[in-house]
Amino acid sequence: MNDTTGQSIVFVVAMESEQVHLEQLIPGWQHDGNTAWPTLRTLYRDVPLVLVHSGIGMVAAAAATEYAIATWNPRCLLNFGCAGAHTREILPGDVVIGTSLVSHGRMRISPDQGIVPIDIPFTVAGEPEPCNELRTSPRLVALAQEAARETILDTWPEVHRLPAHRGDGAVRVHSGVIASADVWMQDPAWLDATHERTGSLCEDMEAAAIAEIAMLHDVPFLTIKDISNNEFHATSPFEGTESALPLSEVGKRAAVLTVATIDRIIASSD
Repeated sequence: MNDTTGQSIVFVVAMESEQVHLEQLIPGWQHDGNTAWPTLRTLYRDVPLVLVHSGIGMVAAAAATEYAIATWNPRCLLNFGCAGAHTREILPGDVVIGTSLVSHGRMRISPDQGIVPIDIPFTVAGEPEPCNELRTSPRLVALAQEAARETILDTWPEVHRLPAHRGDGAVRVHSGVIASADVWMQDPAWLDATHERTGSLCEDMEAAAIAEIAMLHDVPFLTIKDISNNEFHATSPFEGTESALPLSEVGKRAAVLTVATIDRIIASSD
């Protein structure tokens, strides 16, 4: 166990193109060379911060989160990065504060090709009954929403604007359900069906797995995602080794709002 156990704010982040934005916003990160997962550490406003790079996917995210909690026993756990929209109205550059999560890959395909969600209950620390709902911390959500009202986020660059984008490129912040699975959906029919079934605003490949491990250990958790693509308006191309996403933008606005939220977490603890 580390000497800053119980004091640290820990981040689990999937992609280097996402975490680089946090590195730019908060200085002084140092690589921790004695870890099973790539880890950066710094001190911010006298609070130890730890960033664990999980890699993409549900298994990697869960394993990295278990390691991070066992090693650092954090006061809270944060995840930020990019996501794909599940509605036509949520556009690239927008930000989603996760209030709850759904592991939408847990399903049964019925004989008539219908999708039947599969709930897998799990034990939550301090609660007598198994839980089916993946939740984020209401307190952390409230602090993030407060930060969103007071934080200016960059407009989405003209070069990446969609045909249906708002005229001013303005960024909007939403709160709601984030869906996670080892799946990237590009078919509008599937996106509509998933949104109708789960109420999801967007999708990623990690947050629900992180949330489940955090809940198992009773660690307050928050996820903030910015929208990198909306497949209803423009299909993200995959050609050779070219990225389908604007890598200089993914996770950028989520990182800015995350730092503003950290400031409020620290201030509320003083």
